Amino acid sequence: MPSIFSYTLAGHWGENQDAFKFRSHPRDPEVFLCALADGQGGHRGGAEAARRACDVGIDAAACHSTRELLSRNIWIDILKRADHVVAREPVAGFTTLVAFCVMAERVVGGSCGDSAAILIGSRSEATILTARQPKNPPIGSGRARFGCFKAAFSRPWVLLAVSDGVWKYTGWEPLLEITHEQSGEQTVTALRRRGQAATHCPPPDDFTILMVTE
Repeated sequence: MPSIFSYTLAGHWGENQDAFKFRSHPRDPEVFLCALADGQGGHRGGAEAARRACDVGIDAAACHSTRELLSRNIWIDILKRADHVVAREPVAGFTTLVAFCVMAERVVGGSCGDSAAILIGSRSEATILTARQPKNPPIGSGRARFGCFKAAFSRPWVLLAVSDGVWKYTGWEPLLEITHEQSGEQTVTALRRRGQAATHCPPPDDFTILMVTE
């Protein structure tokens, strides 16, 4: 069974506009559904948009069979639903969204914005799954565009979903180096300390990590 570790910290603005959610699939407890969102700062309702996007993304994914979740088109539909639901919420603003499932040593999902999903495989090879995601229009606009990803991996493996406050202030190379060298909760702790050392505490931006590993 995969293990999940998480950490989130509000930036210096005080309100944490990041959100994340995870659960096992209702039809298969060994399949994990995960989502992470970063509400757009400088606009009202970023925190509500992020929270709502994660809720809708996970709930929509849970309605599909694990076989259906292998389809790119299904993930486009899931992300579109999140976009449209957030757009209809009068108190919600805009947000990024990374949503995916982990099953049978593979990950499948989609994203919009500048949050990131990174897969570190058995040979310490790192793949930024969200490298080709469109940043705009954002979730909540009703016009968001999405990138999808699918990758297989072998043990040992680590899958990270992070808000931009992590990769911007930790840096890609240190982030990958820490993930290669640490494991489990130690990875999250080391990333948190690296971010704090680079930015002091609280950081300039919200700082959120969701890690899935074997």
